[in-house]
Amino acid sequence: MSGVLGNVEGKHCILIDDIVDSGQTICKGAKLLMECGASGERADCVFLGEEYHFDLIRIGAALYGINPSGALLNNPLHNPVRLTAPIIQLQELSAEDYIGYNMTFKTDRNSIIATLPLGYADGYSRALSNYGEVFIDSYRAPVVGRISMDLITIDVTDLPPEKFFLGQQVEIIGNNCTPDQIANIINTIGYEVLTMMELIMRDEKPKIKIRSLYKAFGNHQVLAGVDLDIKENSSTVILGGSGSGKSVLIKTIVGLIRPDNDEPTTGLDPIMANVINELIIKIQEELNVTTITITHDMNSAYMIAKEVTMLYQGKILWFGTKDEIKNSDNPYLQQFVNGLTSGPIEV
Repeated sequence: MSGVLGNVEGKHCILIDDIVDSGQTICKGAKLLMECGASGERADCVFLGEEYHFDLIRIGAALYGINPSGALLNNPLHNPVRLTAPIIQLQELSAEDYIGYNMTFKTDRNSIIATLPLGYADGYSRALSNYGEVFIDSYRAPVVGRISMDLITIDVTDLPPEKFFLGQQVEIIGNNCTPDQIANIINTIGYEVLTMMELIMRDEKPKIKIRSLYKAFGNHQVLAGVDLDIKENSSTVILGGSGSGKSVLIKTIVGLIRPDNDEPTTGLDPIMANVINELIIKIQEELNVTTITITHDMNSAYMIAKEVTMLYQGKILWFGTKDEIKNSDNPYLQQFVNGLTSGPIEV
């Protein structure tokens, strides 16, 4: 173990930089300082037992869930870091089609390829080309082709069709793909992975951030793990039919719902709907605020929304701008928008 010895306000201090022999070796200077006064350590010493718990602990990268020591084969820390990016394009390719710069990837079957708006300019290493992996829910999607400056292409062919659609959020860093796991792929350390992506993660600051929101009334599951980001100064419409959970979702967000009561709601007549829509638009224009609206009416959604999210059976099935609705191939969204009686939505 190597370290820096010093004195802080009359107390001895040791800053541990490296631990060898599975973290069990203590240098003579450390032993001496332990006996003489207070000392400090880094996070990995915490897991060696109470005899290594001194007066000060430097948390460092452990704050971000990174394995604090190579001696710890199983990381005892939970990952708190999450970075996602939406699907902005879906393409169907034939076998033996090439993907990306320099044609480094060739499909060996008919494939569905999704594009994400993230690249090496954002800190996603070019070394992950054809080696990286991302996740949609718990489904793995490999990175295929070269990482370009601001785009990534992933293969979603093996995923269930309802899992990929325009606007679907894809996990770049998260519980399925931690900084340490990404680092292992490109032979570096988790520290570097996080610092490379520092700028884009700093910019990801939604006004309202919802993660894994569940809500049930008795045995009736209303919200089933909702993830949703609402941007500042945006106008977002939560779209859904009766029983989709949209009323419960918005009441939970603003804290109006009682924990044991699913309050019934009723629709508006067309005149009052337009009055409220015009009021929402006026509020947005004059106050420049963030608004969230729930509705089952497509006319209202087109009138007031900048962004639209669709809720069905307590889950987010689609997210995008109102201009992307018509071009979306999401079967749930298209059935709802066009008022079709047949489709994946149970009538």
